[in-house]
Amino acid sequence: ARDSSGSNYKVVEFTFGYGERNLYEDSTGKLVILTDYVSEICMGDTLSAAFKNYVFKDNRTKAGDTAYFDNIKVQTPGGVLTTKNMRFILTK
Repeated sequence: ARDSSGSNYKVVEFTFGYGERNLYEDSTGKLVILTDYVSEICMGDTLSAAFKNYVFKDNRTKAGDTAYFDNIKVQTPGGVLTTKNMRFILTK
């Protein structure tokens, strides 16, 4: 992670969430768009291979889905700090 002054910090933990929008049919036959959510607490700076495979395999991602990075913790000389959460809405 890099701050606004250009200093680099090691990410020690974060929670990654993914919201996948899908089209479903309700009990009356009406089509509705609902979001399915999955998340993983990541120790270190990388998603687990199993989670990456589940979310990103077979071009599963699509416009309208959302990636969440929450509770991002970085190691600084003064200790561990929690940074702002980030949200990315996929557009293509």
